[in-house]
Amino acid sequence: MAALRPHNPAPDGLFRAIKSARRWQVWTLTPPLRGYVLGIIALAACATGFAIAHSHFEGSSWLLGVALLACAIIAIESSRMVKEAHGEVVRDLNSVWLLAIAVALPPAFAFLAPIPLTAYKLLRIPGLVVYRRVFSAATISLAYGGASVLFHAIPASVAGTYPGSGKHALTWTASVAACGLLGWIVNHGLLVVAIKLSDPGARVRELIGSR
Repeated sequence: MAALRPHNPAPDGLFRAIKSARRWQVWTLTPPLRGYVLGIIALAACATGFAIAHSHFEGSSWLLGVALLACAIIAIESSRMVKEAHGEVVRDLNSVWLLAIAVALPPAFAFLAPIPLTAYKLLRIPGLVVYRRVFSAATISLAYGGASVLFHAIPASVAGTYPGSGKHALTWTASVAACGLLGWIVNHGLLVVAIKLSDPGARVRELIGSR
Protein backbone atom coordinates (compact mmCIF):
# COMPACT_ATOMS: atom_id res chain seq x y z
CA MET A 1 0.00 0.00 0.00
CA ALA A 2 2.90 2.36 0.67
CA ALA A 3 3.87 2.13 -3.00
CA LEU A 4 0.44 3.51 -3.95
CA ARG A 5 0.79 6.66 -1.83
CA PRO A 6 1.53 9.88 -3.81
CA HIS A 7 5.14 10.91 -3.71
CA ASN A 8 5.74 14.13 -1.76
CA PRO A 9 8.31 16.25 -3.62
CA ALA A 10 8.83 18.65 -0.68
CA PRO A 11 11.50 16.59 1.16
CA ASP A 12 13.39 15.99 -2.10
CA GLY A 13 13.29 19.68 -2.93
CA LEU A 14 14.52 20.61 0.54
CA PHE A 15 17.31 18.04 0.31
CA ARG A 16 18.44 19.43 -3.07
CA ALA A 17 18.36 22.98 -1.71
CA ILE A 18 20.52 22.00 1.28
CA LYS A 19 22.92 20.11 -0.97
CA SER A 20 23.18 23.12 -3.28
CA ALA A 21 23.77 25.50 -0.35
CA ARG A 22 26.65 23.34 0.83
CA ARG A 23 28.43 24.01 -2.46
CA TRP A 24 28.32 27.80 -2.04
CA GLN A 25 31.75 29.34 -2.32
CA VAL A 26 31.36 31.22 0.96
CA TRP A 27 31.92 27.95 2.88
CA THR A 28 35.47 27.77 1.49
CA LEU A 29 36.48 30.88 3.43
CA THR A 30 38.48 30.66 6.63
CA PRO A 31 36.27 30.57 9.77
CA PRO A 32 37.00 34.17 10.93
CA LEU A 33 36.31 35.63 7.49
CA ARG A 34 33.28 33.42 6.88
CA GLY A 35 31.77 34.38 10.23
CA TYR A 36 32.40 38.07 9.55
CA VAL A 37 30.87 37.96 6.06
CA LEU A 38 27.77 36.07 7.18
CA GLY A 39 27.43 38.25 10.28
CA ILE A 40 27.45 41.50 8.27
CA ILE A 41 24.90 40.07 5.81
CA ALA A 42 22.62 39.02 8.70
CA LEU A 43 23.01 42.42 10.37
CA ALA A 44 22.08 44.21 7.14
CA ALA A 45 19.02 41.98 6.72
CA CYS A 46 17.84 42.73 10.26
CA ALA A 47 18.45 46.48 9.87
CA THR A 48 16.54 46.50 6.58
CA GLY A 49 13.59 44.66 8.10
CA PHE A 50 13.51 47.07 11.05
CA ALA A 51 13.64 50.10 8.73
CA ILE A 52 10.78 48.74 6.59
CA ALA A 53 8.65 48.08 9.67
CA HIS A 54 9.10 51.67 10.85
CA SER A 55 8.65 53.46 7.51
CA HIS A 56 5.63 54.97 5.80
CA PHE A 57 5.70 54.68 2.01
CA GLU A 58 3.98 57.06 -0.39
CA GLY A 59 3.41 56.77 -4.14
CA SER A 60 5.63 59.75 -4.91
CA SER A 61 8.45 58.19 -2.91
CA TRP A 62 8.26 55.02 -4.98
CA LEU A 63 8.40 57.01 -8.22
CA LEU A 64 11.44 58.98 -7.07
CA GLY A 65 13.09 55.81 -5.80
CA VAL A 66 12.62 54.05 -9.14
CA ALA A 67 14.02 57.08 -10.99
CA LEU A 68 17.14 57.20 -8.80
CA LEU A 69 17.63 53.43 -9.12
CA ALA A 70 17.41 53.80 -12.91
CA CYS A 71 20.22 56.37 -12.75
CA ALA A 72 22.29 53.96 -10.64
CA ILE A 73 21.69 51.19 -13.18
CA ILE A 74 22.89 53.49 -15.96
CA ALA A 75 26.06 54.04 -13.91
CA ILE A 76 26.50 50.27 -13.65
CA GLU A 77 26.10 49.90 -17.40
CA SER A 78 28.70 52.59 -18.03
CA SER A 79 31.31 50.75 -15.97
CA ARG A 80 30.30 47.09 -16.17
CA MET A 81 33.25 46.14 -18.38
CA VAL A 82 35.72 47.27 -15.70
CA LYS A 83 37.16 44.16 -14.05
CA GLU A 84 37.53 43.93 -10.28
CA ALA A 85 40.83 42.82 -8.79
CA HIS A 86 40.88 40.66 -5.67
CA GLY A 87 41.62 42.77 -2.59
CA GLU A 88 40.87 46.03 -4.35
CA VAL A 89 38.27 48.53 -3.13
CA VAL A 90 36.44 49.51 -6.30
CA ARG A 91 35.13 53.06 -6.63
CA ASP A 92 32.19 53.85 -8.90
CA LEU A 93 29.40 56.37 -9.33
CA ASN A 94 26.79 54.31 -7.52
CA SER A 95 27.62 56.05 -4.24
CA VAL A 96 26.34 59.32 -5.75
CA TRP A 97 22.91 57.85 -6.40
CA LEU A 98 22.85 55.93 -3.12
CA LEU A 99 23.51 59.17 -1.26
CA ALA A 100 20.71 60.84 -3.23
CA ILE A 101 18.37 58.03 -2.18
CA ALA A 102 19.51 58.34 1.44
CA VAL A 103 18.80 62.08 1.48
CA ALA A 104 15.63 62.33 -0.61
CA LEU A 105 13.76 59.23 0.60
CA PRO A 106 12.97 57.48 3.89
CA PRO A 107 15.79 55.30 5.32
CA ALA A 108 14.08 52.07 4.23
CA PHE A 109 14.82 52.93 0.60
CA ALA A 110 18.53 53.38 1.33
CA PHE A 111 18.63 50.01 3.10
CA LEU A 112 16.77 48.32 0.22
CA ALA A 113 18.46 49.99 -2.78
CA PRO A 114 21.58 47.75 -2.89
CA ILE A 115 19.41 44.64 -3.37
CA PRO A 116 18.09 45.37 -6.90
CA LEU A 117 21.39 46.97 -7.88
CA THR A 118 23.35 43.88 -6.83
CA ALA A 119 20.87 41.58 -8.59
CA TYR A 120 21.29 43.65 -11.76
CA LYS A 121 25.08 43.47 -11.51
CA LEU A 122 25.01 39.70 -11.13
CA LEU A 123 22.80 39.41 -14.20
CA ARG A 124 24.74 41.81 -16.41
CA ILE A 125 28.37 41.36 -15.37
CA PRO A 126 29.81 37.87 -15.92
CA GLY A 127 32.34 36.29 -13.61
CA LEU A 128 31.37 38.03 -10.37
CA VAL A 129 31.78 36.07 -7.15
CA VAL A 130 28.28 35.94 -5.67
CA TYR A 131 29.15 36.00 -1.97
CA ARG A 132 31.42 39.02 -2.48
CA ARG A 133 28.66 40.95 -4.22
CA VAL A 134 26.11 40.01 -1.55
CA PHE A 135 28.55 41.04 1.17
CA SER A 136 29.26 44.30 -0.64
CA ALA A 137 25.51 44.95 -0.90
CA ALA A 138 25.21 44.39 2.85
CA THR A 139 27.98 46.88 3.65
CA ILE A 140 26.43 49.46 1.31
CA SER A 141 23.01 48.89 2.87
CA LEU A 142 24.36 49.48 6.37
CA ALA A 143 26.46 52.45 5.26
CA TYR A 144 23.89 54.46 3.35
CA GLY A 145 20.95 53.24 5.43
CA GLY A 146 22.79 54.58 8.47
CA ALA A 147 23.59 57.80 6.61
CA SER A 148 19.90 58.19 5.79
CA VAL A 149 18.89 57.65 9.41
CA LEU A 150 21.39 60.33 10.46
CA PHE A 151 20.24 62.81 7.81
CA HIS A 152 16.56 62.43 8.69
CA ALA A 153 17.39 62.84 12.37
CA ILE A 154 18.86 66.31 11.74
CA PRO A 155 16.31 69.07 12.48
CA ALA A 156 14.52 70.51 9.45
CA SER A 157 15.85 73.94 10.37
CA VAL A 158 19.34 72.63 9.59
CA ALA A 159 18.72 70.06 6.84
CA GLY A 160 15.28 68.83 5.79
CA THR A 161 14.00 67.62 2.43
CA TYR A 162 14.97 70.72 0.43
CA PRO A 163 18.13 72.84 0.54
CA GLY A 164 16.25 76.12 0.68
CA SER A 165 18.27 79.32 0.36
CA GLY A 166 20.73 81.47 2.26
CA LYS A 167 22.14 79.99 5.45
CA HIS A 168 19.87 76.95 5.22
CA ALA A 169 21.36 75.98 1.86
CA LEU A 170 24.81 75.94 3.48
CA THR A 171 23.73 73.87 6.48
CA TRP A 172 21.81 71.50 4.20
CA THR A 173 24.87 70.99 1.99
CA ALA A 174 27.08 70.43 5.03
CA SER A 175 24.59 67.86 6.37
CA VAL A 176 24.55 65.98 3.07
CA ALA A 177 28.35 66.03 2.92
CA ALA A 178 28.60 64.71 6.50
CA CYS A 179 26.16 61.89 5.77
CA GLY A 180 28.01 61.05 2.56
CA LEU A 181 31.27 60.89 4.52
CA LEU A 182 29.63 58.63 7.10
CA GLY A 183 28.42 56.30 4.34
CA TRP A 184 31.87 56.20 2.79
CA ILE A 185 33.60 55.47 6.12
CA VAL A 186 31.18 52.69 7.13
CA ASN A 187 31.18 51.03 3.70
CA HIS A 188 34.92 51.08 3.18
CA GLY A 189 35.65 50.31 6.81
CA LEU A 190 33.60 47.11 6.66
CA LEU A 191 35.23 46.14 3.36
CA VAL A 192 38.75 46.77 4.64
CA VAL A 193 38.14 44.51 7.66
CA ALA A 194 37.07 41.72 5.29
CA ILE A 195 40.13 42.25 3.09
CA LYS A 196 42.44 42.20 6.13
CA LEU A 197 40.85 38.94 7.32
CA SER A 198 41.36 37.50 3.84
CA ASP A 199 44.90 38.87 3.40
CA PRO A 200 46.60 39.90 6.69
CA GLY A 201 49.44 41.38 4.67
CA ALA A 202 47.21 43.94 2.92
CA ARG A 203 48.00 47.53 3.88
CA VAL A 204 45.05 49.73 4.80
CA ARG A 205 46.77 52.83 3.45
CA GLU A 206 47.10 51.26 0.01
CA LEU A 207 43.45 50.17 0.06
CA ILE A 208 41.78 53.48 0.93
CA GLY A 209 44.52 56.09 1.31
CA SER A 210 45.71 56.39 -2.29
CA ARG A 211 44.44 58.87 -4.85
